[in-house]
Amino acid sequence: MSENPEYIDKMAIDRLANEAGLAVSIIDSSAEEISLSNNNSICQNLNPKSGFSADCAKYCGAAFEKATKSGKVLRFQCHAGLECRAVPFRSGERPLVAVVGRTFINSEKYRNATERAISGDWRDYPANEFFENVLLSGSATILDQTVREFKVLASSAAAATDKVLDPDTESAEKAIDTAKPDISTLVESSKNEPKLEKPVDAAAWRSFFGTILNVTYAEAAASILEFINERYGFQALIWLEKRGTTLKSMAAFGEMTNRMIKIGVEADDERLMKAFADDKPLELDERRKQTSAGQPRKMTLFPIGVPGEVSAALAVLDPIENEEHKDQIVGICRSAAPQLEILRLRNEVARGDTLATAVRRFSQSLKRIDNDDLWLTVTQNAAEMLRAERSSLLVYDEKSSEFQIKAILGIDLPPRTDEEIGGRVAKFVFSKKRAIAVADISKIGLLPDAANRSYKTQSFLSCPISVGGRTIGVMNFADRAGGEAFDKASLELFEAIAPQLAVAIDRASLKEKAGEFEQL
Repeated sequence: MSENPEYIDKMAIDRLANEAGLAVSIIDSSAEEISLSNNNSICQNLNPKSGFSADCAKYCGAAFEKATKSGKVLRFQCHAGLECRAVPFRSGERPLVAVVGRTFINSEKYRNATERAISGDWRDYPANEFFENVLLSGSATILDQTVREFKVLASSAAAATDKVLDPDTESAEKAIDTAKPDISTLVESSKNEPKLEKPVDAAAWRSFFGTILNVTYAEAAASILEFINERYGFQALIWLEKRGTTLKSMAAFGEMTNRMIKIGVEADDERLMKAFADDKPLELDERRKQTSAGQPRKMTLFPIGVPGEVSAALAVLDPIENEEHKDQIVGICRSAAPQLEILRLRNEVARGDTLATAVRRFSQSLKRIDNDDLWLTVTQNAAEMLRAERSSLLVYDEKSSEFQIKAILGIDLPPRTDEEIGGRVAKFVFSKKRAIAVADISKIGLLPDAANRSYKTQSFLSCPISVGGRTIGVMNFADRAGGEAFDKASLELFEAIAPQLAVAIDRASLKEKAGEFEQL
C-alpha cells in the first residue's frame, strides 16, 4: 500500500475517520489500497500484506470496479459481517473509490465474529491484536452521514462538484451544511429521536463514547453514571448487569454507592422487554417503607442491550419530572449499547484465550507428574490454577458407598472421625452432578466448618469429577488468594481443566485397584 498526497488530503480523511469511528480506505484502479485511515483491526489481520485476501477480494477488492461502473455509492456487507459504503470519486483525471465503514452496525454480527475468533476459522489469530481496534458504530445513520462528509472532502479536493461521480451528490456548500449533524444523527432513528438538553457537538459526543472502548466494562458503566450525574444532577444511580437471568447491581453513584439493592424484575421480564422494544423506561415502585414525606419512592429503569436481549439496565432513583429527559437518557443508553457489547464480547474472547492457555498449562503439568504422588500433585496443580490455598480431592468408593480422601492441602488437622466425609457439601454435589460456587457460606444456611480450622474466607467451590457420564469424585476449594470469592469465572476455569483432571484421576484409581488385585 502506498500513500500519494497529490491525490488525497490524508490528514483530512484521517480526521474524518477518527471522529466518525469508522475506517476509510482509498482504492485505485489496480484494486490496491493507496491510503488507509483508522482501519478495523479485523481487516488488518485478515490482510496482513499488500493486496486483499481471497475472501476480502470479493468485497473491498471488487469495490473499485463495481462502484466506478455504477457511478453511485454502493452498499455492501462483507464476509466478516462489516458494513461498508463504496464511494466513487475523481482526483484530477484519476478515478478512485473510497470504502467507508468496515464497521459492525449491530452487535449480533460482532458476536458472530467473536465466536469465529474463539472456536472458528479465525481462532489462530492473536485475540489481543485481532480485537485491538474493532469498529462498531451501532448505526447506519453514522455511516451514511460520514459518506456525505467524505463527498464534501472529495468535492473540495477536485475543486468542482461534478468530479464526484454520484449523480445525486449535492453542491459542496449544501453538503457542508448537512455535514454538521446534531446529536440525533448519532443514534438509530426512532419515532422519538432523542436530543440532549444542552447542545453537544457531534465530535464531542463521539469522543465520549469512543473512550468507553479504552476501559473495562465496569469502568465504562461508572463513567456513564458520572455522565448522567453531570448532565442531569441525579444523585441516586445504579448500574445493573445481567447475570444469568437476574439483573444485579454492579456499579453505583451518589447515595447508592456501597448499598445493595434488589429489584423484582428479571432481565427477560415481559415489561422490561416491551419497554426496551418501545424505547421507553420502566417505572417501578421501590419495595421499602414510605419515606419521611410519606410518599413511596420510584425507580426508573432504562434497559440496555441488543435486539431481543437486555444485558444491563440503568436505574435512576431520583424523581424525573421532565419527560424529555427520559427520552434523552433512553437515547444515551441506546447509543452506548454497541460499545458496551464490544467490551462484554471482547472479555469473552480474552477469557476464551485464557481458558485455552490454562488447559495447555494444566496438560503440561500432568505430563510431569510422578505416579507415586499423583493424587497430591493433581490436587496441587488444580488449586494453583484456581488460586486456592486450601483444596481436597474426594474419590467415591462404590463398595463402601463412601468418599475416600485422596489428597488434602492447606489443612493441618486430620478429618474428624465423628462426621461423614463429604457429608456437608460434597455428597450433594456428587449426587446432583452439579458444581456450586458460594461467595458467602453464611448466606446459604450452611454452618461453617469447625472453628479450629480457621478458614480465611466464607467462600468455597465444590465440583464433581466425571468420566463418560460417570461421576467418580468431588474436588473442593477454599480460601482463594487475596480473599476474593469464587465466582462464575472460577467455575469456568475448573470446567476447562476438568476433562483432563478426570482422566488422570480415573487412571490413578484403576492403577490402585490393579495394585490391590496383584497383592491378592
